Amino acid sequence: MRRQGIRSFFIFLFLIIASFLNVANSSFVVDGEAKQENITINEGSKAVCYNARTGTKYTTIEKALSVAKDDTANNDTIYVIPGTNPTIISDCEIARGDTLCLPYEGEKYEDSGRSTNGSTFADSSDAKVLSNRKNVVYLSNGKKITNNGTITIGGIIGTGPQPLTGATIGSYCELNLGVNSSIKNLGTINCYGYIKESEKNNGSILKNISGGKIYLPFVIYDFRGGSYTYGCFKDNYMPFNVYDLPNCQCLITFDNSSY
Repeated sequence: MRRQGIRSFFIFLFLIIASFLNVANSSFVVDGEAKQENITINEGSKAVCYNARTGTKYTTIEKALSVAKDDTANNDTIYVIPGTNPTIISDCEIARGDTLCLPYEGEKYEDSGRSTNGSTFADSSDAKVLSNRKNVVYLSNGKKITNNGTITIGGIIGTGPQPLTGATIGSYCELNLGVNSSIKNLGTINCYGYIKESEKNNGSILKNISGGKIYLPFVIYDFRGGSYTYGCFKDNYMPFNVYDLPNCQCLITFDNSSY
């Protein structure tokens, strides 16, 4: 009988170990009475974002946005952790009132007090990209982000004198669109960093639906100073001739009543 009891004990122990191994590569959210906790059992997994209101960390952006969407009583901001470079592998939605933010440092996403004297674009060379790009979120091929809330892509903007008045000149984040992927924007996009294609003319698109808004740096290449600008404005002339909106580098469309 004693031998039978020992055998039963080891079978029980084996079943417990097996149950843990079965979830070793998973991450999930447990609903608690007071708050939600994100649990990651696999040591190889890591948090890529967190909910600023609850402090809950997530291993995927999709899960963080889904939980925020289901919580209709609160407006949440999901911060993507700099340096994690996550990939969105399924369609996802940013609910009305919620925000997906890509900060370049901590929770910083914008700094427009930098001089552009002697500066070039933050992504003007491979070396500059390596130095300045603090996070890149990849949208997998054929996947879609539907934005009913706000997407903020961080970057440092130059506001000083020529050249490149208004350009992204320092640390930045990037939203990188895979082949035939898309962003359906019914909310607001604040792009201080960059929205780019994974490869040139890859079929990706940003669609601004009626009511959708996107704010991009307006880069002026031939700003001539205050007195000249004042004189042009006074006579109803545009004070510059060469300008650009370089921070969105994919196909972009605007429906009626979007901008």
